[in-house]
Amino acid sequence: MAGDPGGRIVGGTTCLNAMIHQPPLVEDVAAWGWTAQDAARVLREIEDHRGPEPGRGRGGPVRNGTAPNPNALCSAFVDAAVEAGFPRFVDAGAPGARGAGLYDLSIDDEGRRADAARSYLRPLVGRLNLHVRPDTSVEGLVLHNRRVRALHVTTAGVPEELPVNGEVVLCAGAVDSPVLLLRSGIGPVEHLYDCGIAPVVPLPGVGRNLQDHPALPVVWSCAEPVAPPNRQFFESMLFLDHEPRAGGRNLIVAFGHLPFLPPAVAPPPHGATALIGLLDPHSRGTVTLDPAEPQAAPLLDPGYLRDPRDLAPLVAAVELVRDVVSRGPLRPFGLSELMPGTAVRDRASIEEFVRAALGSFFHPVGTCAMGSGSGGVVDTVVDNEFRVHGTTNLRVADAAVLPRAPAAATSVSAQMVGWRAAEILLGGVAERQPGMPSLRPCRSE
Repeated sequence: MAGDPGGRIVGGTTCLNAMIHQPPLVEDVAAWGWTAQDAARVLREIEDHRGPEPGRGRGGPVRNGTAPNPNALCSAFVDAAVEAGFPRFVDAGAPGARGAGLYDLSIDDEGRRADAARSYLRPLVGRLNLHVRPDTSVEGLVLHNRRVRALHVTTAGVPEELPVNGEVVLCAGAVDSPVLLLRSGIGPVEHLYDCGIAPVVPLPGVGRNLQDHPALPVVWSCAEPVAPPNRQFFESMLFLDHEPRAGGRNLIVAFGHLPFLPPAVAPPPHGATALIGLLDPHSRGTVTLDPAEPQAAPLLDPGYLRDPRDLAPLVAAVELVRDVVSRGPLRPFGLSELMPGTAVRDRASIEEFVRAALGSFFHPVGTCAMGSGSGGVVDTVVDNEFRVHGTTNLRVADAAVLPRAPAAATSVSAQMVGWRAAEILLGGVAERQPGMPSLRPCRSE
């Protein structure tokens, strides 16, 4: 990964992401040990969908829907994809959504970002059981007999130890959740010894199995003026199926009405970008501590293209995107390819471009994988109720627990995990006693 641009703010990365509201597929949630019915119920609970599509959630905390006035260039891309033979979908959140259509965006009716703080926390401010500590970082966990007894935190630069009497739920993301475990002595024994940390709970899977959605830009200038972004610069998308994995959604093309070029390249006045993403990568990476300085920034190795099978679908996607953009609906805009450029045509040169230009959607997952234990394809870290193996009061509930990258942007998946973890902590949906608090924010507060 090119750095770690996670949101270090109340609301996390939902405060700075692309606001793509994209549920996981049935095939994705099956890897979590969930049924399709489990996933559909949780999604309905968290959603407040704007459109008329059946089966979507209404009245939940996260307002979402397509852009009310889609950009003409983005709409033309959808029409061009249909002309190229791809199906058109109406509901991006439907389980069978394939082909081309418009993104659902987590943006409210006033055009404001529906981030996690606004959607979940702000309606609850004032509740006696909610305490938000800003400007605070958790440095580590203090365990005794495999139970978390205290948290080492720093608030405004002042260290403090907070006693723990109940459960601890880590929601620091796929980079920082494994880092906290490692610094607390939970992880691969050899790596902990290399870092001078005494092992407390041996768990070989901590920080392993890192997956991300690598991203590749194809960029054009536009001869005709293009309206500036209304609410989001990527409003349309195209799902591609390169091989029969991930439910027929191995690749995604996010099409936007801005030219995304390297800083050294002067952008044209008007342009477009197709950001190609590999949704089901074979490659795996790691999150580890720096043995020379374990408290410093972690070492991130995304492993992009480590598995050679990941190269071919990206090369094929470049060729497919070029075909779509050449179609009639986009011709009036006068698109002229800038990156990789018309000279890059044969397979060898496209492969060279992929290796040189590959970036990231910044969707890391998998570093505290969920499952029954070790010895399988993945050494898991938490069980299906998010409890860290070998501990008695510690859970992880964020994108780190997803055992494989979903065929979707990861924000909704992470929120579904958090919602389900909250249900479990409250005793489960069926077992909840009368008078127990609801998970839905009370908007009147």
